[in-house]
Amino acid sequence: MAVRPDWQGGGPSIDRLSALPNVQLRGEVPYADLPKHLAEFTVGVIPFAVNALTMAADPIKLYEYFSLGCRW
Repeated sequence: MAVRPDWQGGGPSIDRLSALPNVQLRGEVPYADLPKHLAEFTVGVIPFAVNALTMAADPIKLYEYFSLGCRW
């Protein structure tokens, strides 16, 4: 069950996101540089498709976001 079913259906395209003035898609960055990048986040996204596999996954990225001050 999706938490926000009205957010479903966007597909894998990031075109709409990249067109927003307040969104930066930085791509791959070296692991050592992650704290510097995460410190600038207002919102952290975990872009999982909702399915049986991801509903059972442990979103480790969430712990990384929390450890650097990103909040729910």
